[in-house]
Amino acid sequence: MAGAARAVTPARVAFALAAALSACVATNASRDPPAPPPASSSPTPPSAPPAPPLVADAGTDAPVTAPVGVFRMRAKLVAAPGLTCLAGFQDLAALPSGGAWVAGHCGTRVRLDADGQVEDFSEPWQLTSVPVPGYGATIRCPETASFWGIWARSDHEAFAVSDGRCGTDPNLLWGRPLDRFDGTRWRLTKALPPAGPHEGIPEQLAGTTRELYTLVTGDEWHGPPQCALLRYARGSWGKPELTCPPPRTPRDRVMVLKSLAVAADGAVWVAGQIWHDGKATAGMLWSRDAGAKKWTETRVDDLELQSVSVGAGGSVWAAGTGLWRREAAGFVRVAPAGEPIASLWAESSTRAWLVRSGPQVFDGGRVLPVAIDPTQDSVTRIRGSGEHVWAISRGEVWRLERGSARGDVSRILVTRPIGSDYPEQ
Repeated sequence: MAGAARAVTPARVAFALAAALSACVATNASRDPPAPPPASSSPTPPSAPPAPPLVADAGTDAPVTAPVGVFRMRAKLVAAPGLTCLAGFQDLAALPSGGAWVAGHCGTRVRLDADGQVEDFSEPWQLTSVPVPGYGATIRCPETASFWGIWARSDHEAFAVSDGRCGTDPNLLWGRPLDRFDGTRWRLTKALPPAGPHEGIPEQLAGTTRELYTLVTGDEWHGPPQCALLRYARGSWGKPELTCPPPRTPRDRVMVLKSLAVAADGAVWVAGQIWHDGKATAGMLWSRDAGAKKWTETRVDDLELQSVSVGAGGSVWAAGTGLWRREAAGFVRVAPAGEPIASLWAESSTRAWLVRSGPQVFDGGRVLPVAIDPTQDSVTRIRGSGEHVWAISRGEVWRLERGSARGDVSRILVTRPIGSDYPEQ
């Protein structure tokens, strides 16, 4: 059926993709896998000792919000009708100056200052040629960047990881090189992902003034994910520093990597889970001191463990259904279990910010909700730098404000590509 005699139309392309590919998944709003990835053979040490009695939580005895300020909306995403990409924010990085980077899909990448004024650094869409599996032909279609992770080393240097894609078909995607902001503009480096888009695209970034790491969680719909931690060095991603070996049998121990954090002294932390027989059996933290080669595993009694964060002074926090803090004897739960915590940012050894049915803060030994401007959108991520705290949803951006003044809400417009931007084939 391939050949130059037949015109390649979008409809024929769709049919070809469906026939040529053995699995087609729903469009990703997040690349976090719902099922387990590869297996590891490293031993698991004994569990940490039982947690001490829990401190009080923000239950019915504490209906008031925490006296830390109010999250006020600073920007809102406005998507034009007929887009061929799914617009939405995915990640943010707070800046020491009080501003923040926010990045997501349809090439969206903007910087907000402390007052919420927006500078648009979005990646423009472009027409690109894509091979059609099984047809021996190519089509031209509008390519957009989907930014999965953004991290700032300072106000003048930042990094972003992404994939490129045409439309909303998850089979039409490919890895893009690491992006770096040099204080003036964003430029592509030469650091391409080490594997194909269905084996592992970098999703998260973290580092120090000297180090940069990315976490690859993979795409289990196309086979066991190439789950790994990679370090950026000499202009490229090096060999994996923590890997998830593919399982050989259904009963093999399987590693699921969820979250990455790097301490100021260079110690690396990765949060995730261990699976057996298709289900989670333990929460797990993998850690490695700066300069060391060996990884240490620390079991956490939380099957939903998915976040880790390092606060000022080196305090280490983790989150799943509960909030955990590292103590001398291991990780101790400092707040009662409940709805899974969607996002975590540790400010210090005594204060941590989290998302659980809205923004909350652990401070003074208890968790309390933080007031937020009325919204229809669910908060997905919270990040900070020093005393500056930001939060995002799929379509809104908030900043923690301690005064009563309300600033203007900036509009971030996404107007293209639309259907008419597909060229005639």
